[in-house]
Amino acid sequence: MARFRISPARVLRCLKLFRHVSCWDACRLVLFRYTPDEVIRVLVRKWNRGVWLRPGTTDLQVFQKVVIDEEYAPPEALHASGILDAGAYIGLSTLYLHHLYPEAEILAIEPDPRTFQLLERNTRGLERIHVLNGALWYGSSSCTFQADTSQPWASRIVNGPAQAENQVRAVSLNDIEGILGRPVDFIKMDIEGAEEVAFRDVEERVSQALKAMVIEFHERFYPASSESTVSFAKRREHHRWEQGENTWFIFQVEGVK
Repeated sequence: MARFRISPARVLRCLKLFRHVSCWDACRLVLFRYTPDEVIRVLVRKWNRGVWLRPGTTDLQVFQKVVIDEEYAPPEALHASGILDAGAYIGLSTLYLHHLYPEAEILAIEPDPRTFQLLERNTRGLERIHVLNGALWYGSSSCTFQADTSQPWASRIVNGPAQAENQVRAVSLNDIEGILGRPVDFIKMDIEGAEEVAFRDVEERVSQALKAMVIEFHERFYPASSESTVSFAKRREHHRWEQGENTWFIFQVEGVK
């Protein structure tokens, strides 16, 4: 049950939220206290769409990053037609990319079964968004999912024996075109260190189709986890930007300067 709490700092946070959500939703998000299991619907003004959040979890931090800070705004003009959102969480980044590229087909992958339910709920009715309860990995069978109940956004895939209750479907970057039905030209990736293995043995056709990638590396927890990604990016001429917690790779498209 939500409980009311107020302070000058919380009132200020409400005021900052007003331009992104309704006044009532801003007050609900900031001035009430929730348990981790409670779910509420919030109307995002710029999308003219309601999204479901668990305010008692890290969902609010993700909302801040994606909706308010717009950390996935590209550093230069891009056109995307096939998008992979790996580590889609509850779907906020998926919806942000859909808003930027409404004609693009998007595959959103999320391994956490409970979080995936909100991803499905938040993207329901959008025909160009396809969702998959699975994990981006270097093989195509199954892998082990490790849930972090205190910080759902930190749940991750790990090496180790998989039991029935924590097995998830694994897909590789080489599989995505077949699932989505078109080449992927834009990748957004936030997979809690699994980027270390996701770029192993990636086929050349995948590299050549890409226009851009935006990736949050996790080297503070998993040293050298960016090395395989950087090696993959070096296959082609590209520009690199650091933007917030994300690293952008913009690839030179043949014939375009």
